[in-house]
Amino acid sequence: MLKRAQSTVRENSAYKHRLRIAGIALAGVFGFLIGVAILCATHPEWGLHSAFSSVCHQQPHRSHKMDGVPLGVCIRCFWLYVGLFLGHGRFVFCHTIPNSRVLLLGIAVTLGALDWVSGWITPTGNPVWLRMTTSIVIGISVSHFTVSPLAKWVYQENQTRKNKHKS
Repeated sequence: MLKRAQSTVRENSAYKHRLRIAGIALAGVFGFLIGVAILCATHPEWGLHSAFSSVCHQQPHRSHKMDGVPLGVCIRCFWLYVGLFLGHGRFVFCHTIPNSRVLLLGIAVTLGALDWVSGWITPTGNPVWLRMTTSIVIGISVSHFTVSPLAKWVYQENQTRKNKHKS
């Protein structure tokens, strides 16, 4: 019984470590994307703006601007990246997947619906604050569904390598 408990503690510790690594890796990816989006505005001569053209409409009137130059992505995409960065970065410090993640996703979907409806109802379209809030909440909630499978995949790959090494 004691060996089994010690094994569970080791596996739990290893899982927390994998969550931390997955959080660092994914937060790094989204931090990089945020940095490149900002560089599009600060250094337009580098030609980075087209890097986001396949994932974002990049309409200048729907983008944040720095010194009059739009970022590489629209407001919604920028804050989605920020939400994904914050959500994944959270796993560096907190190693649990909250039980309320489905509720958080429900809130994100509700905000998304409100965002969509407000675009149809109001003559000026959906407000910037709603696009920002919706995107950041969606990013944070999605991160709770991506870190755990990545950590499990890393664990399975490590187990496969260990088993091949033993053979």
